Amino acid sequence: VVPIGYVVLFGLIITRMINTILLATPKPHTPRPPNAIRRPEMEAWKQGLISWLSISWATEWVTRWGNMTHASAVSVKADELDGLGDPDDEPTVGYKRLLVIWDEEIKKFGLKHASVIRVMLRFVTL
Repeated sequence: VVPIGYVVLFGLIITRMINTILLATPKPHTPRPPNAIRRPEMEAWKQGLISWLSISWATEWVTRWGNMTHASAVSVKADELDGLGDPDDEPTVGYKRLLVIWDEEIKKFGLKHASVIRVMLRFVTL
């Protein structure tokens, strides 16, 4: 037996997806400066969980490149894609954060008693 809440949530997500697909119109591609990176996934996350779960952040890409009748004519260039996720989740940012936490761990407990598990817990919960 499936709880009614899951059915309602699933129905809302599917309804939003279908509504977006049917009402979406392709937007013309406008080049932007190289430093101006949009992060549609992060924008959707800030709008709310339902917006993010319904993959509304990918709608712009689907309407631009999702033409199944002429799929061979579609070519996506890397500079046409936006940034994904949160900028704080980029590898270099994460590496620097992890290094700072590891250095703090060594200062506090010494190299012999430093705990990778403690560092990882701090890294994922901060």
